[in-house]
Amino acid sequence: DAHGERLELLPEARPTIEKLASQGIHLSIASRNDRQPAEQALTLFDLLRFFSFPQIHWGGKDLSIQTILTLFSERADIRLQPSEVLFIDDWESNVQAAAALGIRTLQMGKAIHRLQEIFRHL
Repeated sequence: DAHGERLELLPEARPTIEKLASQGIHLSIASRNDRQPAEQALTLFDLLRFFSFPQIHWGGKDLSIQTILTLFSERADIRLQPSEVLFIDDWESNVQAAAALGIRTLQMGKAIHRLQEIFRHL
């Protein structure tokens, strides 16, 4: 990464993302990070192509989620209701912000411990 640290993808990340996408599930990203290095890492791992309308910035997750839903509606003509969205994050405050919007949430490390567990909640 930009700090000389080695980035590694969780072994189950790629097959989980590929399976979700193959099932027609729309994926996006709401990430608090600097956009350029985050997108560069996702591109190097060949994962960015799976995510529509990624929101990578230092704003709140609630704003990112609302923007993603708006962009799906405006640009892809896909109108998602908050109850149709599943938000996964490892920070409790981010999960709470999404839940306040009426979105179903899972907290990594609490509700689920491995990415494959997502499938039980779809």
